[in-house]
Parts: sequence; C-alpha cells; structure tokens
Amino acid sequence: MKGYEPRDIYNMDETGLFYRTLPDRTLSIKGDECKGGKKSKDRITVSLCVNMVGDFEKPLVIGRAAVPRCMKNVKHLPVTWRYNRKAWMTTELFKEWITDFNKKMRKARRQVVLLLDNAPSHPKDLNLSNVKLVFLPANTTSRLQPLDQGIIQAIKQLYRKKLLRSVISKIDDNEQSSASSLSKSVNVLDAILWVSSAMNEVSGQTVQKCFLRCGFAATPEEESDDDDIPIAELVKLMKNAQKKITTCSEMTPEEFLKIDEDIPTC
Repeated sequence: MKGYEPRDIYNMDETGLFYRTLPDRTLSIKGDECKGGKKSKDRITVSLCVNMVGDFEKPLVIGRAAVPRCMKNVKHLPVTWRYNRKAWMTTELFKEWITDFNKKMRKARRQVVLLLDNAPSHPKDLNLSNVKLVFLPANTTSRLQPLDQGIIQAIKQLYRKKLLRSVISKIDDNEQSSASSLSKSVNVLDAILWVSSAMNEVSGQTVQKCFLRCGFAATPEEESDDDDIPIAELVKLMKNAQKKITTCSEMTPEEFLKIDEDIPTC
C-alpha cells in the first residue's frame, strides 16, 4: 500500500442477502437449502466497495429480473441494478463495474488500489489505467478482507432492523394476516432502499476499525466500541416479532444475522 493515501485504498466484495427472511426457521423457503450451492428465490447479491476512510461507492445489486414489477424503471435507483438468472456476480458484470470505477478515478485524476478476493468472477488479467488490483492470498479473506471483518455484518444488521420494523408495523395494522404472508409483501425495491439506507448509516469509524483489524493502519486513533452498531435494538425487535409469529424454534440474533452468510454469490 506504500504511496497510497487511505482514501485511495479500497476493498470490494459481494454478499448474498435473503431480503425477506424473518427470525424463524419455519419461514425459510421449504426445500430450498442454500448450503451446497442451491439458491433461494428470495435473494439478491449486493456488491459493496469502500475505502479506508469510510467512503462507499454506489453499490451494485444483482437480481433476477431486468425490471422487477415493483419498479417503473431502474435508472433512478440509489444502487446500480443488474440481473441474471441466478442473481449472481459474473465475470461480465464485474468487468462492467470495474471499467466504470476506473473511468470515475481517471476523471478525478486519482490512482487507487482495490483489494479483492480470488472469486472466479474477479479476473486478474485486466488492464486498468487508474486502478491497481491487489488479490488477497488464497484462504485468507476471512482474516484479511476488511468488508468481512464487520462492515457487511453492520449493514445486514441495520437492514434486518428495517425489515423487522416494517413487518411488525404491518402485523399491528393487519392482525388477521400472518407474518409469513406479510414478509412476502417485501419487494426488491424495499430491499434496495433499505440496503442503501443501511450502508449510509455505517460510520466511518466502524469502517476504519475493520481495516485496522486486517492490518491496514490509517490515522492512529484508539480503537473503541462506542461506534459499534448496537445489537440490543435488533434483539428487542426480534423478541417483539417472535411474540407475533407462530414458531417451532426461535433463532438467536447471531443466527439471524448469519443466515445468508454462506450462500453463493458468483
């Protein structure tokens, strides 16, 4: 990283998101087990890119439809919307994204470095004028990738708070409906808006701490937990939701946060 300012050191990664899933195992899609490579119909892939000081790029969100029925168009969204049959990142989509990112840096006359994992959708033979690609060593991303050190989890925690608030309010307004049926009213547009809002709520200190955990030293600030996104509110929301949902086995907050941690994204 020698020669690069903290604002010019970026990390990019994809994560899968079950955008309708509530804190109850019975509300998962029946017969659609994700481990082993199978997919959920109610999922999107979110690609995030952030630098060491906490500046996020516009996220790339990948779904299954060119223009979902809940949207009039996809040109005025707070995210870049793309689609394919599996809602996964592909080499073609990555090349399109990195080309646009390179153009933005060239226009700003910036030379930046981008940290990436070795996903099959991340080709290494790209010739970019203003972006230097640095690939993390194999089998180290869980320790060396800043987005995996708490940034993605913070965004998902905020997202699931917004999801639970929405479903609980709908249950209160319409007590005749089940939580399962109300969760199905959450659409892709809701998910996009909540992802964008959650990303904007993550503090720069949280991002800096996650880079620091991976060995990227920025400004020498003392690490504290004051800026961590509290999980207490999520626990409270889950308890309220589970009072209103007929369950056979309750999820812990940790299980709820990690429910889509291992789904394939490329």
